[in-house]
Amino acid sequence: MTWLPSLMEAVYVVLLHEIERKTAKEIAAMLGLTPQTVQNILRAKPEFARKRLEALMAGELESADEETRTHMAGALAKLAYEELRQQEAREVD
Repeated sequence: MTWLPSLMEAVYVVLLHEIERKTAKEIAAMLGLTPQTVQNILRAKPEFARKRLEALMAGELESADEETRTHMAGALAKLAYEELRQQEAREVD
């Protein structure tokens, strides 16, 4: 449950950036986040999430600090967004 707030923030950040084309500063102001937090989310690499999830499943995941949770949440949000876009593209074909 401690990941839920970070994940929800990340989802909003990714959607506002990808769909609404908002800048990091605009998103930060809208969501009450720091511009640095928004940048961390937008820079998150989906591969980071994959590796962390594999470690979690193997029982090798240590507790995460706030920056790591933000990065992980951003990576998960990006993975979900990419999957949604791919699924929509398959439906159009």
